[in-house]
Amino acid sequence: MLTVKQIALYIGCLGMLFFILAACDEKEDPYPGFSNLVAERNELRKSISKERQGETEQSPDAKEAKETKTEKATAVLHERQIEITDADSGKPIARGVAYLNKEGEITRIRIYNQ
Repeated sequence: MLTVKQIALYIGCLGMLFFILAACDEKEDPYPGFSNLVAERNELRKSISKERQGETEQSPDAKEAKETKTEKATAVLHERQIEITDADSGKPIARGVAYLNKEGEITRIRIYNQ
């Protein structure tokens, strides 16, 4: 059987449920058209973004920057094994790899300790 406390809790829960349902009547949107304004704003932001991307792609500075990046990436053509020696004694101190570009200039050196 149900105790008095349990019956009181059920009645209280039913009362709260009735109170909540009574408070939830269908009201109209207090800000009509707000969602439309937000959607239009997002579309405008996307179009502005696309225009800016088009401007940067067409600018000569951007094209030159892209070309220099690809040149730097492909600048290393040859690898040469090197040996670093002491000038006085002639003993080898370290070994490494020198990376050369098209003109034969060293672009990077990686040194391995012996």
